[in-house]
Amino acid sequence: MKRFLSAALALLMVTATACKKDGPKKEPVPTKQDFYVNVWWTKSNYPGNRIAMPSNVYLFEDPGKDVDIPVSYYALVKATHTIMFEDGTTAPAKYISSTGSNEFKDIPDGNYIIWVDHSPIDVSGYYAAMKRDTVDIDYRWRSETMLFNLDNEPGFYPWNDPNPKSKSTATGPILSYKECLADPPVCALMQ
Repeated sequence: MKRFLSAALALLMVTATACKKDGPKKEPVPTKQDFYVNVWWTKSNYPGNRIAMPSNVYLFEDPGKDVDIPVSYYALVKATHTIMFEDGTTAPAKYISSTGSNEFKDIPDGNYIIWVDHSPIDVSGYYAAMKRDTVDIDYRWRSETMLFNLDNEPGFYPWNDPNPKSKSTATGPILSYKECLADPPVCALMQ
């Protein structure tokens, strides 16, 4: 009787494990996300932060290469909607928004370069900044913000998010507008 119970138990264990489906595991289906990118400005003689109009937000797929900031800054100023990487390759913007709210809808998951620029009406030149981010389910409905200080000269700045939880703060320009336009090799590349 003990042998019969042991054999029945062994047979039951073998059948229970043999019924599992073996085969390739299903990968999660890529999802699409909605999020916002705000562009604001501040100036010492105007209290508070204001929506930067006109402003542009560009999303580029991020291949993980270093961005050639002087060439990219000049290229976007010239409205080509293209960035250049340090290896000489270029990438067109996948998504562009020029509205005040800069809402992006149904953006596929992936790594992106977010580039913003603002050209104040009363200033000769552009303010620009860039950051890299991963868009995924955790990014859904996020609101990114870049704050330009118009007391500083136009140029390319580090990303400055006024959110108190943000770790970024802008200092001086990485590249001034005057330096960019005064660099003949950059101008020759983009003409």
